[in-house]
Amino acid sequence: MDSSLSAPLSMERFTDTSFILCTVCLACTLALYLLSKWWKERPQVKYIPFGQGEVLPVGTIVVDSLHPTCPTLTHHRGSTTPPSLKDDTSTGIVLNAIKAGHSILSSPPCTQVTCSHFDLDGLCSVWAIQHPTLALQYSDILRTAATIGDLRELHLAAPCAMSALRLNTWVNAIERGRFYRPYQTNDLQDGTSQKYSYFLPRLLGQLKMLTQQQEAGGLDRAWITALSQARQRQRDGR
Repeated sequence: MDSSLSAPLSMERFTDTSFILCTVCLACTLALYLLSKWWKERPQVKYIPFGQGEVLPVGTIVVDSLHPTCPTLTHHRGSTTPPSLKDDTSTGIVLNAIKAGHSILSSPPCTQVTCSHFDLDGLCSVWAIQHPTLALQYSDILRTAATIGDLRELHLAAPCAMSALRLNTWVNAIERGRFYRPYQTNDLQDGTSQKYSYFLPRLLGQLKMLTQQQEAGGLDRAWITALSQARQRQRDGR
C-alpha cells in the first residue's frame, strides 16, 4: 500500500477510536452521576399505612400521631416523644431528632414510618424521616410550612415564610382537587395512604423549586408586599 495513504487511514482509525472512548466515558460519568443522585434522594425508610392502629412492625416510628407500642415523634399530648425533642409541630420534633442523632431513630433502627392521618405536618414529618439528610437541608421551609398548616400561624419574618406558604397552597389545592377536602371523612381507610403515595415522591421537587424561587427573591417580595398591604387595609377598616 502506498505509504502516503496509510498514514491518513491510521489517523482516521485513531480518531474514530478516541471518539468512541470519549463517548463511552461521558456516558459512564453521566450514569454514575444519575445513580449517585438517585441514591442520595431515595427514601431511606419505607412509608406504611397506619391502618386501624393495630400492632405495627418492629422498627416503625409513628409521627404526628399516638400509638400504644411504637415510638412516637409527635406534638400530641400523651405521646412517648422524648422531652428533649419537644417542639410546637411534629415536623419540628422530627427535625430535632435528626439533628441530634437521637437514639429513637436507631435503636431499633427505623425501617418504617407511618401517620394516622394526612395533613402538612404529617407529610413533612414522614418525608423528613425518609430523607434525613435532605430534611436538614430544607429544614427552614419544612418547619415553617408545618407551623402554617397545623397551627394556622404565619410570621412574615420567619425563615422561608412565603416559600412555606406556597408549599401549603400547593398541597391544599391538589388534595382538594385530586382527592377530597381535609378531614372530610372519619374513616381511617379514606385514602390517607393514597395521599402519602402521591405527595411523598413529589415533595422534593417542590422544595427544590421553592428554594430556587426564594433565591431569586422576586416572588417572595411580591407576596410579602401583597400580604402587608392586605393587613394594612384590614387595620384601616377598608
